[in-house]
Amino acid sequence: MRSLAIAAIATLSLLAASLSSPALATDQPAVLPPDSTHSGGWQHYGVDFSLPRTAALTCETLLADLPAHLNQTVRVTGRVADVCQEQGCWMVLAPKTGGPQAIRVTMKDHAFSVDKQGKGKEADLEGVLVATASQDGASQDDAAQIQAADGLGYEIVATTVRFRN
Repeated sequence: MRSLAIAAIATLSLLAASLSSPALATDQPAVLPPDSTHSGGWQHYGVDFSLPRTAALTCETLLADLPAHLNQTVRVTGRVADVCQEQGCWMVLAPKTGGPQAIRVTMKDHAFSVDKQGKGKEADLEGVLVATASQDGASQDDAAQIQAADGLGYEIVATTVRFRN
């Protein structure tokens, strides 16, 4: 009888330990959070915004005076003109009203990617506007890099992007 009680207590102890530790309860890896969240009609990628919505520039405003925002963190709104179809690691942001100008947006350190079906959606993003030396033979996805009179190309290195659903 006493050995039965000890066996029951040992079994219950092992059961309690396995339930309190998910790694012990299953051989499956822990479920990771998705890289995007949906909130208020927006699909969010990357970290949280650091600049308020009221600080957002339109893409038109940014394109009109790129040097004024060089190496600064900017929040920009516009329309997604194109998205990398392999990984969603870059996109092209254009003015909502259309027009020939647009700016390339890369995801900082490839830390996140955006929806490859995002073309045509409204976008709100934050990142640093950087100048990049123009390169001969640039790849197709570099085509949206804005070429300035000073020979520099401009792009935004984004830390956060969101698309309106």
